[in-house]
Amino acid sequence: MSATAQNTARGSIATKVQGLRINALAGLVMLLIEYGLGIGTLLIITSVSAVVRAALVRQPALIIIGRIALLAILTAWLAGTKFVADSANGASFAMAVATQGPGKVDVTVGDWRGAEVVHFA
Repeated sequence: MSATAQNTARGSIATKVQGLRINALAGLVMLLIEYGLGIGTLLIITSVSAVVRAALVRQPALIIIGRIALLAILTAWLAGTKFVADSANGASFAMAVATQGPGKVDVTVGDWRGAEVVHFA
């Protein structure tokens, strides 16, 4: 491959990575807007878009991170739907693990009068 072709290929990848960065920034802005509005659709659409753009860039690390983020969002969404339906403790725990990770989850055991907080490290 000639030096010109290598520079063109690098420029093309750099342009795609720049596009992915802009997409991530747009996702962050939409996340802040969503936080104010309480709408989950924007977050899911942004996550799917990030996974697709990462696949177009063909960067394995970005694809894996995007897929994990999308899986966490969908898991939290489905657990939240179940929690709203029947207030199941397992659904609440699933939302916490999906959004915070297993190392940052505190679980309250008991009712409000004699509750004990259990921290999963």
